[in-house]
Amino acid sequence: MSGAAFRIPSIERSVMKSLRKDHPMQLRPLLSVALILVPVAAGAASLEESLLKLPPEERARQACIIKGIDQIRLDKRLPRADRLKTSILNPALFDGVAVTAKGAAVHDKDRWFALTFTCVVTKDLLKATSFVYEIGAEIPRDKWEDLGLWE
Repeated sequence: MSGAAFRIPSIERSVMKSLRKDHPMQLRPLLSVALILVPVAAGAASLEESLLKLPPEERARQACIIKGIDQIRLDKRLPRADRLKTSILNPALFDGVAVTAKGAAVHDKDRWFALTFTCVVTKDLLKATSFVYEIGAEIPRDKWEDLGLWE
């Protein structure tokens, strides 16, 4: 699964469309928060179980995405980073212990930025032990669709 992202935009979009159609305006913010909190409440064991169901390369990518978002938020340049895609401009490479991406992207607020990173994962591929990255230029909005990016 090339270009994996931590969030699942197609599901989010379809749920939000149904919210717009089927629910009064005052309920939408509450339902949106519920959609975000339900997966969080499921806990780390559930995340680990989900990761174990993925093929090894995708499991490593997802572990790197989780670590990457946390690390990038701490950097302060992109404190609201909420999405990371590993293979936007070039495919990410996995060598069994590390994911290297020279064509990734990270989302913060309403902007996407080019990103390169190298991420080392544990032997079981469930956690990233290091994430070294460089944030590049902002990706123009008119290129988002061609690159598979979204708001």
